[in-house]
Amino acid sequence: MSSSYSHTPQSCYQHRATLCRANLRAKNRKFAERCIVTTMKTRSSFFAVLVCLLGVLLSLSCKQEAPTENGDNGGGVSSRLPLPPNNFVATAISPHEIDLRWSDTTHLARGYVLLSKEQNSTEWQTIDSLPRFARLYRDAGLQCQTTYVYQIYAYNQFGQSTESNPAQTTTEADSLIFLARQSSDNLYGVAFSGIDLGIAVGANGTILGTSDGASTWQSIESPTTYDLHGVAFNLAGDCMMVGDHATVLYLHDGQVSTVLQTAITNGLRAVVSLGGSTWVIVGEHGIVLRTFDDGTHWVRFYAGVTAELSALAFVDAQRGIAVGTGGTIVQTTDGGLSWAREITATSTSFYGLAFSDSMNGAVVGADVILHTSDGGKTWTPVASSESQLNGVGFLDTMSGVAVGSAGIFYQTKDGGVTWTHSTLVTRSFLMAVQSAGSARGFVAVGLRGTIVRGFPCDFY
Repeated sequence: MSSSYSHTPQSCYQHRATLCRANLRAKNRKFAERCIVTTMKTRSSFFAVLVCLLGVLLSLSCKQEAPTENGDNGGGVSSRLPLPPNNFVATAISPHEIDLRWSDTTHLARGYVLLSKEQNSTEWQTIDSLPRFARLYRDAGLQCQTTYVYQIYAYNQFGQSTESNPAQTTTEADSLIFLARQSSDNLYGVAFSGIDLGIAVGANGTILGTSDGASTWQSIESPTTYDLHGVAFNLAGDCMMVGDHATVLYLHDGQVSTVLQTAITNGLRAVVSLGGSTWVIVGEHGIVLRTFDDGTHWVRFYAGVTAELSALAFVDAQRGIAVGTGGTIVQTTDGGLSWAREITATSTSFYGLAFSDSMNGAVVGADVILHTSDGGKTWTPVASSESQLNGVGFLDTMSGVAVGSAGIFYQTKDGGVTWTHSTLVTRSFLMAVQSAGSARGFVAVGLRGTIVRGFPCDFY
């Protein structure tokens, strides 16, 4: 027999084995079938036919072992690796937030890892690791008017997939939003619980509430007509409001009740939750009130000064600072039970106080901004103001705002060490400002029902 192959049972099997291995690369499984036809034409032994028939069956096994799209045969590790998620899309939903969505039809993933970078950067950063059922992620705290690029890959116990195709989008331009006047009464205080729930208080017992991050406000029935000046939330989402004639209101489960209204003439100006059912309040003539049971019982103290205490902040459950008229700064280290006056080099009245962390804070007043880097033990003037400043707040450890008369507005991007003057969207006298979270910015309230929401783009 003359042929390019020697069709003996042994040579048929050897060639079949050789080509079977080649089939893994070339996906050509023709040889075994040709071996049968040639063997029959040359009247080879019945045994040779059986061997070549076996070659056909074995060639079918080559089909099962053909390379997968991950580069390995069906029984190898690579075939059990997840594929990269598909339909990966990035959508900017605000100046500082991007939504990421994807799908996965292989069901092999045990989780996903998200990567991101700015468009002009070459370095990818891991931003989060997510469980296998995740299909949506919101990236927050971003710079406005900035293009971000994202990739995602899946992983399981055998390894990880390749990265998905990049998805990119550009965050929106930021703006300060002047909301239509929400009340005919002056607003003196504002506070937020999380990023959505907020309360603003003001003259004649005015109470306004928002449940959508300050986009809309509704009037809440108030049990008093006395002016309300201070407001705060505890971690449970309950709210305490304080005002003239020692008025204290408590909001729980959507209902406002009066928990203190006495014959004393002291006006109350600020309130802070110390956690649980404990609250501390300060006000005129150095008065300090404390309750351990959400207002059922009260203990009255005095801070050793006759000044009006306008603002109050605690850096932890024991250490607190209160500031007021005539350059007054008092400090407590026992949760408000006793107070000591700080020596300041100014007689300027102070109206606002806030801390960005346990050590760094700012005080604002008639014409000055003070900064502390030691938890309030010492204060240093860092900026002067052309008009009176009434409120200050921090969005994070670095970014803060101060507001005051005629819509005056100052901002800091270094935790309160330096401040720059900016132009706001209203000429109204602003009385207080509060952070509503990094995604919402700040909310400022003022005279004639003024409410302003947002923050400048270059804060981030």
